[in-house]
Amino acid sequence: MLRIDTESGQTPYAVPPSNPFVSRIGARPEIWALGLRNPWRYSFDRETGELWIADVGQNRVEEINFQPASSRGGENYGWRTMEGLQCFNPGSGCNRDGLTMPVFEYPRSQGVSITGGFVYRGSRFPALRGVYLYADFGSGRIWGLRRAGEAWENRELLASGLQISAFGEDSSGELYLANHQSGAIFGVLAGEPATSAATIVNAASFGAGLVPGSLATLFGTGLTTLDGIVQATAFPLPRELGGISIRIDGTPVPLAAVARVGGQEQINFQIPFELAGAARASVVVRVGNVSSPAVEVPLVAAQPEIFALTRSGGSATIWATGLGAVSNAPASGAAAGSSPLSVTTVPATVTVDGADAPVTFSGLAPGFAGLYQVNINVPAALSGDLVLRLGPAVSRPVPLR
Repeated sequence: MLRIDTESGQTPYAVPPSNPFVSRIGARPEIWALGLRNPWRYSFDRETGELWIADVGQNRVEEINFQPASSRGGENYGWRTMEGLQCFNPGSGCNRDGLTMPVFEYPRSQGVSITGGFVYRGSRFPALRGVYLYADFGSGRIWGLRRAGEAWENRELLASGLQISAFGEDSSGELYLANHQSGAIFGVLAGEPATSAATIVNAASFGAGLVPGSLATLFGTGLTTLDGIVQATAFPLPRELGGISIRIDGTPVPLAAVARVGGQEQINFQIPFELAGAARASVVVRVGNVSSPAVEVPLVAAQPEIFALTRSGGSATIWATGLGAVSNAPASGAAAGSSPLSVTTVPATVTVDGADAPVTFSGLAPGFAGLYQVNINVPAALSGDLVLRLGPAVSRPVPLR
Protein backbone atom coordinates (compact mmCIF):
# COMPACT_ATOMS: atom_id res chain seq x y z
CA MET A 1 0.00 0.00 0.00
CA LEU A 2 1.47 3.34 -1.08
CA ARG A 3 1.10 6.82 0.40
CA ILE A 4 1.92 9.71 -1.92
CA ASP A 5 1.26 13.45 -2.08
CA THR A 6 -0.37 14.56 -5.34
CA GLU A 7 -1.17 18.11 -4.24
CA SER A 8 2.28 19.56 -3.60
CA GLY A 9 2.87 20.58 -7.20
CA GLN A 10 5.78 18.17 -7.65
CA THR A 11 5.73 15.97 -10.74
CA PRO A 12 4.51 13.27 -10.79
CA TYR A 13 4.05 13.34 -6.97
CA ALA A 14 5.87 13.92 -3.71
CA VAL A 15 6.63 11.37 -1.00
CA PRO A 16 5.45 12.46 2.47
CA PRO A 17 8.53 12.69 4.70
CA SER A 18 6.65 10.89 7.49
CA ASN A 19 6.29 7.68 5.44
CA PRO A 20 7.79 4.77 7.43
CA PHE A 21 10.31 3.64 4.78
CA VAL A 22 11.61 7.03 3.62
CA SER A 23 15.06 6.47 5.10
CA ARG A 24 15.26 2.69 4.75
CA ILE A 25 17.85 1.49 2.24
CA GLY A 26 16.42 -0.99 -0.26
CA ALA A 27 12.79 0.04 0.28
CA ARG A 28 10.63 2.28 -1.85
CA PRO A 29 9.82 5.44 0.14
CA GLU A 30 6.23 5.44 -1.16
CA ILE A 31 5.37 2.30 0.82
CA TRP A 32 2.95 2.80 3.71
CA ALA A 33 2.07 -0.81 4.63
CA LEU A 34 2.96 -4.37 3.57
CA GLY A 35 1.46 -7.84 3.51
CA LEU A 36 -1.73 -7.25 1.52
CA ARG A 37 -2.69 -9.71 -1.20
CA ASN A 38 -5.44 -7.96 -3.17
CA PRO A 39 -7.14 -5.22 -1.15
CA TRP A 40 -10.48 -4.77 -2.91
CA ARG A 41 -11.57 -1.39 -1.55
CA TYR A 42 -10.30 0.39 1.49
CA SER A 43 -11.80 3.42 3.22
CA PHE A 44 -11.27 5.88 6.02
CA ASP A 45 -13.84 6.40 8.74
CA ARG A 46 -14.79 10.04 8.16
CA GLU A 47 -15.36 10.58 11.89
CA THR A 48 -12.31 8.88 13.43
CA GLY A 49 -9.76 8.70 10.58
CA GLU A 50 -9.36 4.93 11.07
CA LEU A 51 -8.50 2.88 8.00
CA TRP A 52 -10.43 -0.26 6.99
CA ILE A 53 -8.94 -2.62 4.38
CA ALA A 54 -10.82 -5.53 2.81
CA ASP A 55 -8.30 -8.03 1.41
CA VAL A 56 -9.25 -10.83 -1.00
CA GLY A 57 -7.86 -14.21 0.02
CA GLN A 58 -6.18 -16.97 -1.99
CA ASN A 59 -8.39 -20.04 -1.56
CA ARG A 60 -9.55 -20.32 2.06
CA VAL A 61 -10.66 -17.04 3.70
CA GLU A 62 -11.45 -13.37 3.09
CA GLU A 63 -10.16 -10.85 5.62
CA ILE A 64 -10.67 -7.37 7.03
CA ASN A 65 -7.70 -5.37 8.32
CA PHE A 66 -7.93 -2.34 10.57
CA GLN A 67 -5.46 0.48 11.09
CA PRO A 68 -6.02 3.03 13.87
CA ALA A 69 -5.82 6.73 13.05
CA SER A 70 -2.76 6.99 15.29
CA SER A 71 -0.75 4.59 13.11
CA ARG A 72 2.57 5.80 11.72
CA GLY A 73 2.47 3.12 9.01
CA GLY A 74 4.79 0.22 8.41
CA GLU A 75 2.33 -2.55 9.34
CA ASN A 76 2.83 -5.95 7.79
CA TYR A 77 -0.60 -7.56 7.36
CA GLY A 78 0.84 -11.01 6.80
CA TRP A 79 0.55 -12.08 3.17
CA ARG A 80 1.96 -14.43 2.05
CA THR A 81 3.08 -15.92 5.34
CA MET A 82 -0.56 -15.74 6.41
CA GLU A 83 -3.92 -15.99 4.70
CA GLY A 84 -6.25 -14.33 7.19
CA LEU A 85 -5.52 -15.84 10.59
CA GLN A 86 -4.11 -19.07 9.08
CA CYS A 87 -0.63 -20.05 7.97
CA PHE A 88 -0.24 -20.06 4.18
CA ASN A 89 3.49 -20.31 3.44
CA PRO A 90 4.50 -22.50 5.17
CA GLY A 91 1.17 -24.27 5.68
CA SER A 92 1.75 -24.66 9.42
CA GLY A 93 4.09 -23.43 12.13
CA CYS A 94 4.53 -20.02 10.49
CA ASN A 95 6.27 -17.18 12.31
CA ARG A 96 3.78 -14.44 13.17
CA ASP A 97 6.25 -12.13 14.90
CA GLY A 98 5.85 -8.56 13.72
CA LEU A 99 2.67 -9.27 11.76
CA THR A 100 -0.61 -7.37 12.21
CA MET A 101 -3.46 -9.86 12.15
CA PRO A 102 -6.84 -9.12 10.55
CA VAL A 103 -9.69 -8.19 12.88
CA PHE A 104 -12.08 -10.54 11.08
CA GLU A 105 -12.15 -13.30 8.47
CA TYR A 106 -14.82 -15.45 6.84
CA PRO A 107 -14.49 -18.80 5.04
CA ARG A 108 -15.29 -19.89 1.50
CA SER A 109 -18.63 -21.27 2.69
CA GLN A 110 -19.81 -17.65 3.06
CA GLY A 111 -18.20 -16.06 0.01
CA VAL A 112 -15.29 -16.02 -2.41
CA SER A 113 -14.27 -12.37 -2.91
CA ILE A 114 -14.67 -9.61 -0.34
CA THR A 115 -15.76 -6.10 -1.32
CA GLY A 116 -14.83 -3.48 1.25
CA GLY A 117 -17.23 -0.71 2.23
CA PHE A 118 -17.45 2.15 4.71
CA VAL A 119 -18.23 2.87 8.32
CA TYR A 120 -21.72 4.34 8.30
CA ARG A 121 -21.71 7.96 9.50
CA GLY A 122 -24.96 9.16 7.96
CA SER A 123 -27.95 10.55 9.84
CA ARG A 124 -30.91 8.68 8.34
CA PHE A 125 -30.35 5.44 10.26
CA PRO A 126 -28.85 6.11 13.71
CA ALA A 127 -28.81 2.41 14.62
CA LEU A 128 -26.22 1.82 11.86
CA ARG A 129 -23.81 4.53 13.04
CA GLY A 130 -20.33 3.17 13.62
CA VAL A 131 -21.01 -0.08 11.74
CA TYR A 132 -18.55 -1.04 8.98
CA LEU A 133 -20.57 -2.36 6.04
CA TYR A 134 -18.96 -4.74 3.55
CA ALA A 135 -20.05 -7.52 1.18
CA ASP A 136 -18.96 -10.52 -0.88
CA PHE A 137 -18.94 -10.28 -4.68
CA GLY A 138 -19.69 -13.96 -5.18
CA SER A 139 -22.38 -14.67 -2.58
CA GLY A 140 -23.99 -11.22 -2.44
CA ARG A 141 -24.04 -11.28 1.35
CA ILE A 142 -23.79 -7.96 3.19
CA TRP A 143 -22.43 -7.80 6.73
CA GLY A 144 -21.93 -5.22 9.44
CA LEU A 145 -18.83 -5.25 11.65
CA ARG A 146 -18.33 -3.09 14.71
CA ARG A 147 -15.87 -2.88 17.57
CA ALA A 148 -17.27 -3.75 21.01
CA GLY A 149 -14.59 -2.92 23.57
CA GLU A 150 -11.65 -5.21 22.80
CA ALA A 151 -13.77 -7.55 20.68
CA TRP A 152 -15.28 -7.36 17.19
CA GLU A 153 -18.90 -8.23 16.45
CA ASN A 154 -20.02 -9.29 12.99
CA ARG A 155 -23.62 -9.70 11.81
CA GLU A 156 -25.06 -10.71 8.45
CA LEU A 157 -27.50 -7.99 7.39
CA LEU A 158 -28.78 -9.16 4.01
CA ALA A 159 -28.39 -11.91 1.43
CA SER A 160 -28.79 -9.53 -1.51
CA GLY A 161 -28.21 -11.82 -4.48
CA LEU A 162 -26.19 -9.01 -6.12
CA GLN A 163 -22.63 -8.97 -7.49
CA ILE A 164 -21.47 -6.14 -5.23
CA SER A 165 -18.29 -4.67 -6.65
CA ALA A 166 -18.08 -1.38 -4.75
CA PHE A 167 -19.59 0.81 -2.05
CA GLY A 168 -19.87 4.58 -2.21
CA GLU A 169 -20.38 7.36 0.31
CA ASP A 170 -22.03 10.74 -0.31
CA SER A 171 -21.24 14.06 1.34
CA SER A 172 -23.77 13.35 4.11
CA GLY A 173 -22.28 9.97 4.97
CA GLU A 174 -25.11 7.94 3.41
CA LEU A 175 -23.97 4.75 1.67
CA TYR A 176 -24.56 3.18 -1.74
CA LEU A 177 -23.46 -0.02 -3.47
CA ALA A 178 -22.85 -1.02 -7.09
CA ASN A 179 -24.18 -4.19 -8.72
CA HIS A 180 -21.56 -5.25 -11.26
CA GLN A 181 -23.93 -7.56 -13.13
CA SER A 182 -26.56 -4.93 -14.01
CA GLY A 183 -24.64 -1.70 -13.50
CA ALA A 184 -27.30 -0.48 -11.04
CA ILE A 185 -26.56 1.67 -7.99
CA PHE A 186 -28.53 0.99 -4.79
CA GLY A 187 -28.92 3.11 -1.67
CA VAL A 188 -28.16 1.36 1.61
CA LEU A 189 -31.20 1.48 3.89
CA ALA A 190 -31.82 0.17 7.37
CA GLY A 191 -34.62 -2.38 7.34
CA GLU A 192 -38.11 -1.20 8.22
CA PRO A 193 -38.85 -1.91 11.88
CA ALA A 194 -41.67 -4.37 12.46
CA THR A 195 -43.76 -5.52 15.39
CA SER A 196 -47.26 -6.90 16.04
CA ALA A 197 -50.06 -6.66 18.58
CA ALA A 198 -49.07 -10.06 19.98
CA THR A 199 -45.50 -8.87 20.67
CA ILE A 200 -46.40 -5.65 22.52
CA VAL A 201 -46.88 -7.00 26.02
CA ASN A 202 -46.87 -6.53 29.78
CA ALA A 203 -43.22 -6.01 30.79
CA ALA A 204 -43.38 -8.34 33.79
CA SER A 205 -45.13 -11.36 32.29
CA PHE A 206 -44.77 -10.81 28.52
CA GLY A 207 -48.48 -11.55 28.43
CA ALA A 208 -51.43 -9.56 27.18
CA GLY A 209 -52.51 -6.52 29.14
CA LEU A 210 -51.26 -2.98 28.52
CA VAL A 211 -52.11 -0.56 31.31
CA PRO A 212 -51.71 3.25 31.16
CA GLY A 213 -48.91 4.35 33.49
CA SER A 214 -47.30 0.90 33.53
CA LEU A 215 -44.25 -0.60 31.87
CA ALA A 216 -44.60 -2.54 28.64
CA THR A 217 -42.23 -4.41 26.31
CA LEU A 218 -42.25 -4.34 22.51
CA PHE A 219 -40.55 -7.18 20.62
CA GLY A 220 -39.84 -6.93 16.91
CA THR A 221 -37.29 -6.90 14.11
CA GLY A 222 -35.29 -4.06 12.60
CA LEU A 223 -35.44 -2.19 15.92
CA THR A 224 -31.68 -1.88 16.41
CA THR A 225 -28.36 -3.24 15.14
CA LEU A 226 -26.68 -2.55 18.48
CA ASP A 227 -25.87 -5.69 20.45
CA GLY A 228 -26.44 -5.45 24.18
CA ILE A 229 -28.61 -3.11 26.21
CA VAL A 230 -28.91 0.68 26.01
CA GLN A 231 -30.68 2.01 29.12
CA ALA A 232 -32.06 5.40 30.02
CA THR A 233 -29.79 6.94 32.63
CA ALA A 234 -32.02 9.57 34.27
CA PHE A 235 -35.61 10.65 34.90
CA PRO A 236 -37.74 11.76 33.22
CA LEU A 237 -37.28 8.91 30.77
CA PRO A 238 -36.26 10.08 27.28
CA ARG A 239 -38.61 9.97 24.30
CA GLU A 240 -35.76 8.77 22.08
CA LEU A 241 -33.00 6.28 22.86
CA GLY A 242 -30.27 5.28 20.42
CA GLY A 243 -32.13 6.98 17.58
CA ILE A 244 -35.26 4.91 18.35
CA SER A 245 -38.69 6.11 19.46
CA ILE A 246 -42.18 4.70 19.96
CA ARG A 247 -45.22 6.78 19.13
CA ILE A 248 -48.60 5.92 20.62
CA ASP A 249 -51.46 7.72 18.91
CA GLY A 250 -48.83 9.97 17.34
CA THR A 251 -47.07 11.04 20.56
CA PRO A 252 -43.54 9.84 21.54
CA VAL A 253 -43.62 7.87 24.79
CA PRO A 254 -41.01 7.40 27.57
CA LEU A 255 -38.37 4.73 26.85
CA ALA A 256 -36.58 2.77 29.56
CA ALA A 257 -34.28 0.54 27.45
CA VAL A 258 -33.49 -0.75 23.97
CA ALA A 259 -31.88 -4.18 23.70
CA ARG A 260 -30.64 -6.77 21.27
CA VAL A 261 -29.47 -9.90 23.08
CA GLY A 262 -29.05 -13.29 21.44
CA GLY A 263 -30.63 -11.91 18.27
CA GLN A 264 -33.82 -10.87 20.11
CA GLU A 265 -34.70 -7.19 19.82
CA GLN A 266 -36.92 -5.36 22.30
CA ILE A 267 -37.85 -1.95 23.67
CA ASN A 268 -39.05 -1.35 27.23
CA PHE A 269 -41.29 1.71 27.61
CA GLN A 270 -44.02 3.29 29.69
CA ILE A 271 -47.64 3.49 28.53
CA PRO A 272 -48.59 7.16 29.13
CA PHE A 273 -51.00 7.88 32.00
CA GLU A 274 -52.88 10.13 29.58
CA LEU A 275 -54.30 7.06 27.81
CA ALA A 276 -56.38 6.09 30.87
CA GLY A 277 -59.94 5.28 29.79
CA ALA A 278 -59.01 4.44 26.19
CA ALA A 279 -59.84 0.99 24.89
CA ARG A 280 -57.25 0.87 22.11
CA ALA A 281 -54.18 2.72 20.89
CA SER A 282 -52.04 2.84 17.74
CA VAL A 283 -48.33 1.99 18.16
CA VAL A 284 -45.60 2.97 15.66
CA VAL A 285 -41.85 2.36 16.04
CA ARG A 286 -39.46 4.85 14.45
CA VAL A 287 -35.79 4.05 13.80
CA GLY A 288 -34.19 7.23 12.53
CA ASN A 289 -36.55 8.43 9.79
CA VAL A 290 -38.05 4.99 9.09
CA SER A 291 -41.36 3.99 10.68
CA SER A 292 -43.02 0.62 11.20
CA PRO A 293 -46.59 0.01 10.10
CA ALA A 294 -49.09 1.09 12.78
CA VAL A 295 -50.24 -1.64 15.14
CA GLU A 296 -53.49 -1.45 17.12
CA VAL A 297 -53.20 -2.70 20.70
CA PRO A 298 -55.87 -3.09 23.40
CA LEU A 299 -55.63 -1.20 26.70
CA VAL A 300 -57.04 -2.36 30.04
CA ALA A 301 -57.54 -0.59 33.37
CA ALA A 302 -55.41 -3.10 35.27
CA GLN A 303 -53.41 -6.27 34.70
CA PRO A 304 -51.14 -6.84 37.71
CA GLU A 305 -48.00 -8.85 37.02
CA ILE A 306 -44.98 -9.37 39.24
CA PHE A 307 -41.33 -8.61 38.43
CA ALA A 308 -39.78 -9.74 41.72
CA LEU A 309 -40.32 -10.38 45.43
CA THR A 310 -38.16 -9.49 48.39
CA ARG A 311 -38.83 -10.84 51.88
CA SER A 312 -37.54 -9.88 55.31
CA GLY A 313 -38.95 -11.50 58.43
CA GLY A 314 -42.69 -10.98 58.62
CA SER A 315 -42.96 -8.63 55.66
CA ALA A 316 -42.42 -8.76 51.92
CA THR A 317 -42.24 -6.31 49.03
CA ILE A 318 -43.69 -7.02 45.60
CA TRP A 319 -42.28 -5.19 42.58
CA ALA A 320 -44.92 -5.18 39.87
CA THR A 321 -46.51 -3.43 36.94
CA GLY A 322 -50.03 -3.08 35.60
CA LEU A 323 -51.74 -1.84 38.78
CA GLY A 324 -53.43 1.03 36.99
CA ALA A 325 -54.50 4.48 38.11
CA VAL A 326 -52.95 6.16 41.15
CA SER A 327 -53.45 9.28 43.21
CA ASN A 328 -50.82 12.02 42.80
CA ALA A 329 -49.82 10.58 39.44
CA PRO A 330 -46.48 11.94 38.15
CA ALA A 331 -46.04 13.05 34.56
CA SER A 332 -45.46 10.17 32.17
CA GLY A 333 -41.77 9.25 32.26
CA ALA A 334 -41.14 11.08 35.54
CA ALA A 335 -40.13 9.27 38.72
CA ALA A 336 -42.82 8.83 41.34
CA GLY A 337 -42.44 10.92 44.47
CA SER A 338 -42.18 9.80 48.08
CA SER A 339 -44.18 12.63 49.66
CA PRO A 340 -46.98 12.36 48.93
CA LEU A 341 -46.96 8.77 47.72
CA SER A 342 -48.82 7.72 44.59
CA VAL A 343 -51.38 5.16 45.83
CA THR A 344 -53.44 2.88 43.58
CA THR A 345 -57.05 4.07 43.33
CA VAL A 346 -58.23 0.44 43.48
CA PRO A 347 -56.79 -1.33 46.56
CA ALA A 348 -54.59 -4.31 45.83
CA THR A 349 -55.08 -7.65 47.59
CA VAL A 350 -52.57 -10.46 48.02
CA THR A 351 -52.82 -14.12 48.90
CA VAL A 352 -49.99 -16.51 49.78
CA ASP A 353 -50.83 -20.19 49.47
CA GLY A 354 -54.48 -19.14 49.45
CA ALA A 355 -54.24 -17.16 52.69
CA ASP A 356 -54.79 -13.39 52.75
CA ALA A 357 -51.67 -11.29 53.33
CA PRO A 358 -52.49 -7.79 54.66
CA VAL A 359 -51.40 -5.02 52.28
CA THR A 360 -49.74 -2.01 53.95
CA PHE A 361 -48.97 -0.07 50.76
CA SER A 362 -49.94 -0.34 47.10
CA GLY A 363 -48.75 2.29 44.65
CA LEU A 364 -45.94 3.56 42.48
CA ALA A 365 -42.42 2.79 43.71
CA PRO A 366 -40.81 6.12 44.70
CA GLY A 367 -37.92 7.10 42.46
CA PHE A 368 -39.05 4.98 39.49
CA ALA A 369 -41.31 5.40 36.46
CA GLY A 370 -43.98 2.81 35.68
CA LEU A 371 -42.90 0.46 38.50
CA TYR A 372 -45.36 -0.40 41.26
CA GLN A 373 -44.62 -1.50 44.81
CA VAL A 374 -46.87 -3.54 47.11
CA ASN A 375 -45.85 -4.06 50.75
CA ILE A 376 -47.46 -6.91 52.68
CA ASN A 377 -47.36 -8.51 56.11
CA VAL A 378 -46.87 -12.25 55.93
CA PRO A 379 -46.00 -14.70 58.74
CA ALA A 380 -42.39 -15.83 58.51
CA ALA A 381 -43.44 -19.49 58.42
CA LEU A 382 -45.86 -19.01 55.51
CA SER A 383 -44.68 -19.78 51.99
CA GLY A 384 -46.20 -20.82 48.69
CA ASP A 385 -47.64 -19.26 45.58
CA LEU A 386 -48.24 -15.51 45.88
CA VAL A 387 -51.03 -13.98 43.81
CA LEU A 388 -51.62 -10.23 43.36
CA ARG A 389 -55.15 -8.97 42.59
CA LEU A 390 -56.57 -5.64 41.59
CA GLY A 391 -60.34 -5.92 41.35
CA PRO A 392 -61.09 -8.78 38.93
CA ALA A 393 -57.58 -8.71 37.40
CA VAL A 394 -55.26 -11.41 38.76
CA SER A 395 -51.51 -11.88 38.37
CA ARG A 396 -49.77 -15.08 37.52
CA PRO A 397 -48.67 -16.92 40.69
CA VAL A 398 -45.08 -16.35 41.87
CA PRO A 399 -43.47 -18.53 44.56
CA LEU A 400 -42.73 -16.81 47.88
CA ARG A 401 -40.05 -18.62 49.85
